[in-house]
Amino acid sequence: MNEITEMEAIESVRKFFNLESTITGSAIRVINLQNKGNDYFLVIFGDDKASVAVAAIESKNAALKTWARLPGTTIHLTINKEKALELCHSNKNVLVEMVWEPGTLSRSQLYPIWKIYNFPAIKYVNQQGVVSESPGRIN
Repeated sequence: MNEITEMEAIESVRKFFNLESTITGSAIRVINLQNKGNDYFLVIFGDDKASVAVAAIESKNAALKTWARLPGTTIHLTINKEKALELCHSNKNVLVEMVWEPGTLSRSQLYPIWKIYNFPAIKYVNQQGVVSESPGRIN
């Protein structure tokens, strides 16, 4: 089965929320550490100062997993890739992925975690700026 594209994810979520085409949407692929192979796109609508909607949509079948309408007063992801690298004291030439697993760093798929391959160590950074050596797995 072919996976959906970022644009297909954005348009599917746009239709769900009934958002006008003038509202900008972006999608970030998130690797699901809890259920390997069941990755998803985090789709965010709004501009670089305020988000109005967010959703997690499965990359395999475009099924909506979870979503929220936002007040449009701030951005949804407060820690971007550059800030996560800075918090880990890492250079820009390392591999960085967006991942998710329920745990102490994140309990919601709407708040994925940055995984930074700062060799030989791997660091995780959540959306509150907490840096950890594990994703905070809850057993």
